[in-house]
Amino acid sequence: MIIVLLVEMLMEGNEDLACFRGKPDEAVRQLKERFRLDLNDNGIRKYVDSLIDESLENWRTRWYDRYQRFCVGVL
Repeated sequence: MIIVLLVEMLMEGNEDLACFRGKPDEAVRQLKERFRLDLNDNGIRKYVDSLIDESLENWRTRWYDRYQRFCVGVL
């Protein structure tokens, strides 16, 4: 995946960046896990549906939407 390659390139010489928390290899491993490359097309659909279901009516989602609406002007 291109995004992983870009992050790996950024990592070189920048291991102390806050996004890597001093553990750049672990950060890249976790990034790869989030993309769920282990799933087939049907598995990905189910996984994405579960993420959407999880976010519906979630208080964090509602507050983020409010922030976007009031502070940034996103409707």
